Amino acid sequence: DFHKSELSYTIYILNPTSASHRYLYSYDSSTSSSKGCAGPLWVAADEYIWIDLTAGPTEYGPHSNGQGGILNESLPRVDKYTSTQQKRGLVADLVSVLYSACRHLLAPPLAHRAVKFHKSIAIRVIRISDALPDPYSQRNPGPKPSDELGLSKLQGELSKLQIGPQSVTVTYHDLPMWESNLASAVYYRALRSHTSNVMWRPPAPEKNATNNGDPSSAKRPYTLHARTHEYLDSDEMMAGIEDMSHLLMSAAKVPPAPNTVDELHFPVYIFDLQTQDLVLMDRHHQVVAKESAVVGVRTRAGESLRDFTCDNKMVLMQPHDITRPLLGALLESIWGIPPTHVAASEATQMAFIDHLWSVGPTPFGPFGSGPLTSFSQRDAGMRNVVM
Repeated sequence: DFHKSELSYTIYILNPTSASHRYLYSYDSSTSSSKGCAGPLWVAADEYIWIDLTAGPTEYGPHSNGQGGILNESLPRVDKYTSTQQKRGLVADLVSVLYSACRHLLAPPLAHRAVKFHKSIAIRVIRISDALPDPYSQRNPGPKPSDELGLSKLQGELSKLQIGPQSVTVTYHDLPMWESNLASAVYYRALRSHTSNVMWRPPAPEKNATNNGDPSSAKRPYTLHARTHEYLDSDEMMAGIEDMSHLLMSAAKVPPAPNTVDELHFPVYIFDLQTQDLVLMDRHHQVVAKESAVVGVRTRAGESLRDFTCDNKMVLMQPHDITRPLLGALLESIWGIPPTHVAASEATQMAFIDHLWSVGPTPFGPFGSGPLTSFSQRDAGMRNVVM
């Protein structure tokens, strides 16, 4: 059905016979360490969605506080509507689900001001690293920094938003922090600290005469601890970058941008740190989207818990893998695409959060699978440019 016209969308509502076992839908996330969250629906690369009323039950959303959590009752279960009067209520509940899909996937709001059309979009990724030069790097070359950031994957996904002869390119530039006092000044200007109670697990003990490398001693449970974390203030970082943007570009050997409205040269600043501690932007994010730039941080910390749960399990974050949130930030900054869980309320004229549609191929939020886009992001990006 969805192949009949490129100008229409198809939403399938499935209600198969109850299975003998519980099932959910998950997506191939082999391109990323993010495994995503399995859910009761499927958002395809083409213009169709299916919603399975028999799948589950499952729950996902914020853990300790927050809005938009999904419960087993968030989708109607047909077997709960038995009488004639209740079946009329089922129709109303299904219409509500379809309306929610339209607001989040088919016609999402604009994330910021009007998006302009540019014949050429050049995304300049500037990696600011605190790693010291390695004299043995030529003998034992590791993966290229551009590969670690997943820039080739970014290029492929962003190219899907091209309109006509438009071109989208992603270039990489390196700026060692030890070579640039300006980059160090921007970093330390934005550095902050915060003390809070977090779920924390001590590092695995080294093998010695006491534990003899016993695996059980390494798998200690997460417990609540008061810990002080460093983080980066994105607003303060942007203020520092704007004060010395030309000098930073020159230090990173970025060619000057031509003075023409047909081309957009958009900067991305990634602070790639060697620390084993978790450092985030604004305490919660790996990458933050601004109107004039994208800023992010990458560390060597181990997997960390996020304050979200999926199917009664805590959601994990890989601080070294920022490809997926970087893709989402670029879509938001350049094409004005909002996060999948955000929609606009006509009644209050304000944004609200609903995580029902946050699973699957979306670069936004904690539940998506890999650095992927669906028809929702691609169509929204093109529509925002045309409008």
